[in-house]
Amino acid sequence: AYDELRERGPLKTLYETDALLRFIASVITTDDVLYRLADPLGACTVNVFRSCDSHFWHFDESEFTTTIMLQEPISGGYFELTPFTRHKLQEHDPKVEADVSRLISQDGDNVASATDQKTSGCDVRRLDFTEGTLSIFGGRQSLHRVTPVFGERDRLVAVLCWAKQQNVTNSPAVRKLFWGREG
Repeated sequence: AYDELRERGPLKTLYETDALLRFIASVITTDDVLYRLADPLGACTVNVFRSCDSHFWHFDESEFTTTIMLQEPISGGYFELTPFTRHKLQEHDPKVEADVSRLISQDGDNVASATDQKTSGCDVRRLDFTEGTLSIFGGRQSLHRVTPVFGERDRLVAVLCWAKQQNVTNSPAVRKLFWGREG
């Protein structure tokens, strides 16, 4: 959780650097206005995936997310997404709805790769991340997941969250889910 990062540690220092904020804003907004997430737990964190861990298909609560791959696992742990799925779902496209339903229902079976499956409404993409890879994406709009990790080396990913409005936080339910506490 953000409140557990070392105060002057490299990750917290990077997240609080105005130069990074300006860079991310220039990439993802047209008006260059962006704010750090005000969440005391979820503003900036490290996701740790041990062997057999995965993260099922989901949308983020934060509008924009930046990830940095800190350590690759021995195998697995692939990041997959279906770009701009939420918008397509709001249009009630039956092909997209069927694909999303199938992806989510099969996720519990730890399907190794959704990119190997045929979809007609969702464009499932796998992004190859190596150590040091910086990713910037709209997690609130794009359904995404991490496939199961295998091996003795953990998958470590820094997650830095942003918003277009000030004072945005995750819901108490999300804080409880990810960090076991609400504040």
